[in-house]
Amino acid sequence: MHPEGARSTDGTVYRGRTGALRVAMATGAPVVPVVLDGTDRMNPRGRKLLRFTKVRISIQPARRYPAAVHRAQVRVATDLLMREMSALSGRPYVDRYAATFAAESRSARVLGCQSGLTPVERAGIFCWEHGRNRSLA
Repeated sequence: MHPEGARSTDGTVYRGRTGALRVAMATGAPVVPVVLDGTDRMNPRGRKLLRFTKVRISIQPARRYPAAVHRAQVRVATDLLMREMSALSGRPYVDRYAATFAAESRSARVLGCQSGLTPVERAGIFCWEHGRNRSLA
């Protein structure tokens, strides 16, 4: 399962969905983290043909998670796993869902806010002039 729930168009690692760890915690099944690095260059969105490039696959040791009592435990475990995968890939981590981040980035571009910043730099920046109570990350 891919915990991000969407492809990253810029190579950034986004917040993971909790489904994979929720299943693992409920069933006792092992989780084998796999980091795919370079797929954003090989198969960019909107292209019909694949580009020839190197994709690095890093398979980490299997791990088991104890059964969760509260939903917050699943969320914390998922966040820790995503941060670890981000560090392994050498890619920046943004603690926002990819779909939400993309929608807010489109809104920011329409408003002309923070257009020269990278996704990591935009994360958490608030535009008082245009955004009112919306974050432009």
